Amino acid sequence: MKYINHKSMKKANSTDIFYLIKNNRQLTRKQIEELTGLSWGAVSNITGELVNKGYVIEKKQPSKSKAGRIPKELMINPNDFFFIGLDINISGLKAVLVNLENDIKATWNEMPDYTDKDTFLKSILVFIDKIMTEYAKSHILGMGIAMQGEIDTNKGMSINVKQCKGWENVPLLSIISDRFQMPVFIEHDPDCILYAEHIEKGLSSALLIRLDRSIGMAVMSQGAMIRGKGMLEIGKMVVSSDLNLEDVVTQNGIERAYMKPFKQIADDAKSNVFYACKIFKEMNKHLSIAIINMSILFNVKKVILCGNMMEYKDLFCEELSDVIKKGLNGNLEEIAITDVKNAAYGAALIAIEKSAYVLDL
Repeated sequence: MKYINHKSMKKANSTDIFYLIKNNRQLTRKQIEELTGLSWGAVSNITGELVNKGYVIEKKQPSKSKAGRIPKELMINPNDFFFIGLDINISGLKAVLVNLENDIKATWNEMPDYTDKDTFLKSILVFIDKIMTEYAKSHILGMGIAMQGEIDTNKGMSINVKQCKGWENVPLLSIISDRFQMPVFIEHDPDCILYAEHIEKGLSSALLIRLDRSIGMAVMSQGAMIRGKGMLEIGKMVVSSDLNLEDVVTQNGIERAYMKPFKQIADDAKSNVFYACKIFKEMNKHLSIAIINMSILFNVKKVILCGNMMEYKDLFCEELSDVIKKGLNGNLEEIAITDVKNAAYGAALIAIEKSAYVLDL
């Protein structure tokens, strides 16, 4: 039998009250008492400590005509505590600074050098150093990382980034947390983008495809993310005896096959050059089959596309959407496009959620 001591119970109650205030934006102590079923004394003690520690601030309600004491509303402090969200991808490093109300207060972008493991890791650490130096006087409580490629979330391990020489089984979480002395959480980058969409739009079931120099996929079913080491690596899906999906639908794969910069191929397609138009037609064929199959497998109602490839959406998205909708016989509610910057934002939101028992609440 497992016993819960008073200290653990208080910590759990403090965490519940903190997130109750956060999710409702502002509440009085009386409202918290009614919503939690805790005693007035427990609510007063816990909220008092949250105010003293600075996580929560008090705000007077507008004056009412009735006589008597006006209760104060409690709200999350939006100005003193922050989390960093970091999107690590060979197509670009992106970071956001997010407060405890989930508001983005600052953003950063930089191109990394991913020639090999050491240069890529140096690019990442220098990028974080820059952010930490700029906000050295702020209370940065933790960091969420949206990582490209196969990862092991539980071990904090980046298993591989196949486009980066020597990048295998990198203990990224411990490297960053040890260097910057803060809690760090690592997630697959499409999961972070989809989680941000879920928080903002209340998704229930959705499939997200991130398409740029590589391809990634995330799935939400009945409001919960589907996760697992090595799962959902759609780029490894076989399309012929010697080709994977990644070879025929990503910028890197197409550049390898045709020995030309992707931008040049896209420009030629815009000019109706035959070879380039054929490339996008082949890309659409394989990508639509993959998305249709995944949508059926996971019974999703929404497909979300994102990634740097969306810069060229006029060359393929309309036809892709039509094929997918036809293939799913009207069972799909929506095909949407979102911004990859949500990877960094989603990573920060996941870090805030996972930090519940790390924060000194």
